[in-house]
Amino acid sequence: MFGGAHALALGQVAPFVERGDLSPLVAETVAGGIGGGFQGLVLSPTLLLKVGFPISFYFYFLKSLNPSLPPSLPPPSDPLHD
Repeated sequence: MFGGAHALALGQVAPFVERGDLSPLVAETVAGGIGGGFQGLVLSPTLLLKVGFPISFYFYFLKSLNPSLPPSLPPPSDPLHD
């Protein structure tokens, strides 16, 4: 994902390097940013489906992984048990 977008972006900024408008380092950085942004756009929905939705409201808000630590905010009310 990243490699393909990076290669396409680098091809688009190559004329600026040849004319001397951009240094090769800046062109590589810009192409890397474009490649990373494209990868984030493509993979973000996939990761949300894989990681975000299986976490239930009850586990996320009412259970604690370490009960000895005080909560920074009071837990929200549980609409299932109010």
